[in-house]
Amino acid sequence: EAELPGAANVSVPSKRRLVKALSNLETDYLILDLGAGTSFNTVDFFLLSGSGILVAAPTLTSTLNAYLFLKNAVFRILSSSYNRKSPVHSFMEDLRKDGTSLQKIHLNKLLESVRTIDPEVYDKFREKVAHLRPRLIMNLLDDPRDVYRSQRLRISAREYLGIEMDSLGVIYRDQLQDSAQRSSLPIVAYKPQSVLSQAIFRIADKLIENDERLSGPLTNIEANDSFKEAELEAEADFDLKISSLEELLHSGALTQGDLVETVRMQQFEITALKKENRFVKKKLVEAAAQGFKV
Repeated sequence: EAELPGAANVSVPSKRRLVKALSNLETDYLILDLGAGTSFNTVDFFLLSGSGILVAAPTLTSTLNAYLFLKNAVFRILSSSYNRKSPVHSFMEDLRKDGTSLQKIHLNKLLESVRTIDPEVYDKFREKVAHLRPRLIMNLLDDPRDVYRSQRLRISAREYLGIEMDSLGVIYRDQLQDSAQRSSLPIVAYKPQSVLSQAIFRIADKLIENDERLSGPLTNIEANDSFKEAELEAEADFDLKISSLEELLHSGALTQGDLVETVRMQQFEITALKKENRFVKKKLVEAAAQGFKV
């Protein structure tokens, strides 16, 4: 869409025609690569499939953005559950006019108000949101311990948004990706045996295997199993990555200078993460002082 100005800002009628055309395509799998952000178009296309995939990095900013995207998706489902004639519409408009009220209100409390105002709208929302079962890929890992951020995202989505998430696995940061891009080749073709390529193949296999069980709501047991599997995969991939580095070092393909440069880059990234943590902590303190629940 970047090559065609205005392509991302389609009108509602154009979007409906596009959705209808996509739905009529005869294909086993249809992949829409959506950009970042929470515009209505991005959220609506994500919701075409109840099992859309979120890709996040193990940083506070990235996981927060992923959570906010899911929150916008849930609110989008809610807004599609009533029309302008419903008293819920007036209720929501009043909340939007007072932006702080909509930010502070807990979703469960909001839904209780919706059920009191119009039980039919509440039931319709519950029926729709039950089919939302987003799946998560944690990207750009450096350490197996980074997986805990995906667990925190899952807990937040369950406790504050009432939805369960499934994990498709993890992908480690790999400098081979840069080499593959310079060669104008996908990493799976450039070096199919690399840790990164194997992670992509594994995720693709899961998508195919899980295709049959996506019709119903995701159970807590299924979600637990998927995240535990992701933790085991993260440790296995990390061990394989370290073994590969050792082989390169001993073979002479990786010099000590390359290793030193890698360590320097990781130190730089750690410093950047520390600054980010301090910034987020400051914002949380400010939000708490203003009355927000954190």
